[in-house]
Amino acid sequence: MSKLSAKNGLRNKMIAVAGALVPVLGASIAVASPATIPSPFSFNLVALGNVGTTSSPKTADVQGTAAIVGNLYGSGWSAGLDATSVAGYSLYVGGTAKFSAGSIGSNGMQVGGSLTLDNFGATAPIVSGGNLYGTNSGTLSGPVTLGGTNQSQLTITGTLKENQAFSPAFNPGSLTSYFDNLSTAYSVLPPTVAANQVVNQYSTLTINATSGVQVVDLAAGTFGDQTSVNIKFSGGSDASNYLIINVPDSSLTLNYLTFSFSGISASHVLVNALGLTSLTLNSGGNYNLLAPSANTDYTSGSFQGNLIVDNLTGGGESDLGNFFTPPPTAVATPEPAAIALLAVGALGLLVRRKKVLGR
Repeated sequence: MSKLSAKNGLRNKMIAVAGALVPVLGASIAVASPATIPSPFSFNLVALGNVGTTSSPKTADVQGTAAIVGNLYGSGWSAGLDATSVAGYSLYVGGTAKFSAGSIGSNGMQVGGSLTLDNFGATAPIVSGGNLYGTNSGTLSGPVTLGGTNQSQLTITGTLKENQAFSPAFNPGSLTSYFDNLSTAYSVLPPTVAANQVVNQYSTLTINATSGVQVVDLAAGTFGDQTSVNIKFSGGSDASNYLIINVPDSSLTLNYLTFSFSGISASHVLVNALGLTSLTLNSGGNYNLLAPSANTDYTSGSFQGNLIVDNLTGGGESDLGNFFTPPPTAVATPEPAAIALLAVGALGLLVRRKKVLGR
């Protein structure tokens, strides 16, 4: 069953489930050690597929931390340089990673497969589940732990451990189920903002809401036509007001979108695009975007906030912003697993992603 078919069926169920709105919106991810494991929306960049390709590696950096479920191909690429206070590593890669003339933040990196570092130097810890490859134009002065062996020509002055059992501190692949389920859950919520409270004029979208947790469904084509989005809450407080903006488009080209906020915190607003499969992102923006199936060509510019997509290519960078904070649950029920597949709210949503990595 497709995601959009699931959306149509679940919307009817949602209407019949009294009080389900807050538990669904407050879905959280369970962690074993909050001191070392990041929360899902603490990542500046999440790619549920690959970042870059062998023929066109990613060039622009990520100021905050990054999680990549598939493979990373980077050239002059860096992650986590401005996020030293965030728990965990600066970069998590589920597959293999290849850097050329890149850098990593002081928290270091964890790579599930083999790691290639050409013209690369680091003082931070490096953990790989496979072999280490690379040229001799670089020095690793931090600890290096490998599931395989060192086959590089790099100068390693830090502690080197080879043939170690790979036990990841955090599995980036767990984010796939989390964000798929969360995006689907948000997409089926009945809209609470009336159509006459959404004004689309002169390439500016103004969304007027009252207070509390609000949901707005945009018409197809609306979001991509804007240059600015104004969000205005007339009641409640910045701390208690939330807005989920559901975007129905399957294909979008977005230029820089300037968001402004009145009566609501920027970290309480999320653009949710469940069905978006093709995204061209020009110049960035200052908002949080959840588009778990979007193959994204991020051409240039600066995106300030959570950028959560499928495969990612292009020269645009990810900058720190007001990352999304989901609304609180009615009842907190943490689980003792490092990362658990979520049963979202009372519905027990079990949407599976059939993803083929390495394409």
